[in-house]
Amino acid sequence: MEVQKLEIKNLTKDFQMKSEKIIALKDVSYTFYPNKLYVIMGHSGSGKSTLLNILGTLNNQTSGNYFINNQDVSTFKEEDLCQLRMSCFGFIFQDYCLDPNLKSFENVILPMYINKEIKKEEYEKRALQLLEYVNLNNRNEHYPKELSGGEQQRVAIARSLANNPSVILADEPTGNLDESNEEIIFKILRKLADEGKCVIVVSHNQSILKYADTVLYMKDGQLGDSHE
Repeated sequence: MEVQKLEIKNLTKDFQMKSEKIIALKDVSYTFYPNKLYVIMGHSGSGKSTLLNILGTLNNQTSGNYFINNQDVSTFKEEDLCQLRMSCFGFIFQDYCLDPNLKSFENVILPMYINKEIKKEEYEKRALQLLEYVNLNNRNEHYPKELSGGEQQRVAIARSLANNPSVILADEPTGNLDESNEEIIFKILRKLADEGKCVIVVSHNQSILKYADTVLYMKDGQLGDSHE
């Protein structure tokens, strides 16, 4: 499914921690579109990662609605959600989450195993093309421990693109990187948005702002276009 619109309406998420209820999201509404790079900023604990997890169907809201292409996600069966995550979303995490026992191209191949539309004989060729896309074609055979942090994150980005998703969700993708590697990652994310993907990035890093189409701020579980 090609994602044309992600829409959240009056989204609320709370967690029960012993005797205390933690409200992570409060009545959040917004619509995300392809061909844009969205940056969500805010203090730790403001609800940014919770929102990203709901957008990626890794978590459910307590109340409110989430629509993908005008379809209410709450009506999807679990197998539909699995298919959605496989084909529509690419996830990038702060800690890379690479398998230390696999080479770069093998890490990129991993998501393809559950995609019936990609033939096995195409796995390696596609993985090598994606590594070339992130300028790592000279690191195809390297294990994660043989790569710098920036190189590992680029492998993770290549992996997120394995099944050609419409939406990229990145949670603090440069949190462990130095300034020069931050710029490399931000330029790749900008390129992906320019090529038509909806790219949503949670970040504390002010350097990404010059690459963003839209900057949103979260404070106390509420989302807005101003940090005031």
